Amino acid sequence: MKSEDWLEQYKEKTICTDGEFGHNCEFNFLPKFKKLSNMGVDLKIEDYYTLKIKFMPDTMIAKEVVFLFVLTELPGCSQVKWSVAKQTLTLEWHN
Repeated sequence: MKSEDWLEQYKEKTICTDGEFGHNCEFNFLPKFKKLSNMGVDLKIEDYYTLKIKFMPDTMIAKEVVFLFVLTELPGCSQVKWSVAKQTLTLEWHN
């Protein structure tokens, strides 16, 4: 997915929250999502609190690097799902 795609999704999904991502989160997610996008993974914004990170077969970056980034750079998630079959990490920030 091109960076413009997830960025447009971000803008569209957060319009009802005045551009804020996450439920009851006081954190600026946008710069961190841009860094993730630059790591060569596919980002999808499902709604104003859900991010999907898909690892493409030709992705050169190790999953561990992205996992470490998520653990150290993003606030704690309320829900995390890993799909082995789809190679997708789903992160949610809500109560």
